[in-house]
Amino acid sequence: MVQAKQKNLRVFEFEETPKEDLIPYIQKNAVLLRGFMLIFKGALDEEVRAFLQSEGLNFLDSSIQLPLKSRESSGEIPFKNITTPTLSPAPLEESGSKEHSRSSTLCLRRTIRSGEEIVASGDVTIFGRINSGAIIRAEGNVQVFGEIHGAIECEGEYMILGKIGQGSVLFGGEILDPSLFHGSLKQVFLEEGRVSIKEIV
Repeated sequence: MVQAKQKNLRVFEFEETPKEDLIPYIQKNAVLLRGFMLIFKGALDEEVRAFLQSEGLNFLDSSIQLPLKSRESSGEIPFKNITTPTLSPAPLEESGSKEHSRSSTLCLRRTIRSGEEIVASGDVTIFGRINSGAIIRAEGNVQVFGEIHGAIECEGEYMILGKIGQGSVLFGGEILDPSLFHGSLKQVFLEEGRVSIKEIV
């Protein structure tokens, strides 16, 4: 008997990038990227391939442009003239505790410990620090009033953030630049399809 489960595939697509820039970027955001399939345009350097495998990341490399629809694309691209890329699967690790929320708002007044995973179908508000190795995934909006050293994925309309330390924040399909968040609260939102960051006055 065949047992199968439907899974949603979440993808990060990388343009051709020098390995000197690519490896540190992936290293810094590895916790966040583990939940995605990484697709690289062009052939991968053996050192980069070995690094991705050592980090336990799922990736494809191809010397052609794959027919993915992004925010910028206007229509579908047919699946013709596509060669089979190299698939390097990695097992998904289950570690630490996982907390799920089905309510519209999840409010946490504590530090999110390393290894914790918070998954919410609505909004998330955190009055505390997010430690390295902790993961927050929210389908709604996210507000964090503590320093961020873990990973956050927000699918909502906005975020309110203070300082991003060693953490990674994904919003609107982009990983936010931590150097733009020094401690003063900022609002992050989509404006005409682009991520916009403004001080809260």
